[in-house]
Amino acid sequence: MALDIGIGDGETVWPLADEPSMFLEDDGYYWYLHPLFEELRAATGEYIDLYGNASFSGTMLTELENVVSRARDLVEREPSSWDVCVGQELVPWKKGARKHLKPRFSVVSKDQFLALLNRWQNVIVRAKKLRRPVVCFGD
Repeated sequence: MALDIGIGDGETVWPLADEPSMFLEDDGYYWYLHPLFEELRAATGEYIDLYGNASFSGTMLTELENVVSRARDLVEREPSSWDVCVGQELVPWKKGARKHLKPRFSVVSKDQFLALLNRWQNVIVRAKKLRRPVVCFGD
């Protein structure tokens, strides 16, 4: 499962193939950004979801750009790599005992994260230049 983010044609949520784009997967990069996506949903009504679609234009595109900028500020304060909780798994306490939830973690790299955010910023800049939306297509 991946979330394809790119420049839309203004009518669909499919990113245009010949324009800059990027992907988010079900990994630490997505889940680190998830709290910001929740704030973005509160501000715009659009939710960046691995399984859903979203479109940002006009003032909503400015809100998205602010989120990417805030994400960069947060990532720049992190160490060169760190663990991000990506979910929970059900595991037994002891043999024959009841099960409990255990957090699952994924390691993210600061350099890779900043490169991903740079690609996202490039998508936004190009969309503004073309006066087109930034679209997110989840599968």
